[in-house]
Amino acid sequence: MGKRFLAIGECMVEFSPTPEGTYAIGFAGDTFNTAWYARRLAAPEQLEIGYFSAVGDDDISRQLIGFIEDAGITSNVKVIDDAAPGMYMIYLNNGERSFQYWRSRSAARRLADDLVDLPDLAQGDIVYFFPASPLRFLPRKAVSGCWRPCGAPRRKARKSSSTLTCAHACGRAVKRCARGR
Repeated sequence: MGKRFLAIGECMVEFSPTPEGTYAIGFAGDTFNTAWYARRLAAPEQLEIGYFSAVGDDDISRQLIGFIEDAGITSNVKVIDDAAPGMYMIYLNNGERSFQYWRSRSAARRLADDLVDLPDLAQGDIVYFFPASPLRFLPRKAVSGCWRPCGAPRRKARKSSSTLTCAHACGRAVKRCARGR
């Protein structure tokens, strides 16, 4: 196997409207969508695609893990008791989309509490996590100083000469993470 691309974040249950007026259930999220398209673009023998997240111990979480694995993405997903995946519903009004989120019980809210399960990184690996909007799903203590979630991945990237892409809401943090500091 060649290099690895590891995305870290929240994959949510998506409810999207159908032409019949019902809702279809799917799985999506900024970091997961990035991993999904990376898998479509890169040959598996050249780039392993992994996803690090947390889900609950319920049926829909098990379906989500199966969806990740069926997509050819290596699942590095923590299962947290008495939690569930975040959910969102898409509303359409005159062709414009709007969203409603349910994240209070989201297992991914606890992802930054303990990053010991973060996969080890090797030289040349690429890590992508926490795009701009999803920082709000983390508890306040997880984002103190705006860039604390970058800490463990940043340390592992520095030790292994990996590339770390930390693209989140705080511009200072992006610069610090990109430099591996």
